[in-house]
Amino acid sequence: MRMRTPFALLGLTLLAGGTAFAPPALAQPQTFLDRFAGQWEGSGLVRRNLDSGANRVSCRLTGSADRAQATVSGKCRALAIFSRDVTIELRSDDGKRFTGRYVGSRIGPAALSGTRAGDALNLTVHWPVPVNGTDTSQMTISTSADGRMRLVVASRPGGSGAPVQTTDISLDRR
Repeated sequence: MRMRTPFALLGLTLLAGGTAFAPPALAQPQTFLDRFAGQWEGSGLVRRNLDSGANRVSCRLTGSADRAQATVSGKCRALAIFSRDVTIELRSDDGKRFTGRYVGSRIGPAALSGTRAGDALNLTVHWPVPVNGTDTSQMTISTSADGRMRLVVASRPGGSGAPVQTTDISLDRR
């Protein structure tokens, strides 16, 4: 039986990818917010208010993330009907509860707060003034490990009744 020297073991480890000696900073697992990083493109339907019909929009967004926060921003367009700069900022210190800000509505920035359930964030949108008769809406942002994201917003007209979808956009990472 041959004895392996420390140099031979080091050589075998380096040939195998060197993972046994990787510093801890390189071995940190991804956080949920890391899924938002990258270039995103997609389309969907947006209703500007509950009295209008749905408009098909196309969106191009760029996301950045670190362990505790993520920002996704860019532009969504509905042909010559409207164009809107959009930003979603998210923060979480524990990976379970999330807060942030949504910018993209004509009425100004809205506060976000909610929790994670699996691959989805369930957020309450706190509008600065009532929208569709209510000062809150529900936003769900679903992500998948294979590079897909879906953004759905629903409002309850007048604050009660059945929710009405005002936004449903699907995006793919490019």
